[in-house]
Amino acid sequence: MENNQSSTADRELRLTRTLDAPVELVWEVWTQPEHIAQWWGPNGFTNTISKMEIKPGGEWDLVMHGPDGTDYKNKSVFKEVIPLKKIVYEHVSSPKFVATIEFDETGRANLFELAHAF
Repeated sequence: MENNQSSTADRELRLTRTLDAPVELVWEVWTQPEHIAQWWGPNGFTNTISKMEIKPGGEWDLVMHGPDGTDYKNKSVFKEVIPLKKIVYEHVSSPKFVATIEFDETGRANLFELAHAF
């Protein structure tokens, strides 16, 4: 019998970084709107975050402003939040995807992994 649950391996983008920072600080820059707005998105973009409810079922509404003046509205819903460990959100505006961010601290180094499944 064929497994009906497909693996995401063939439609997943996975990024891993090790940061020289405590997990609490990395968590803060991912979960506080005033911080994530400063670095989210490609170079040259700015962000306006109108809602960021870091809890299961909470919404994240933001507009990314392109350097050419184009606005890109984004809406996501948080599916899983484990403080200092994991964030899973579903990007419900186009393009649709699910992102999983995992935090793993070893000493002062913080292994940060982001996976997007399309």
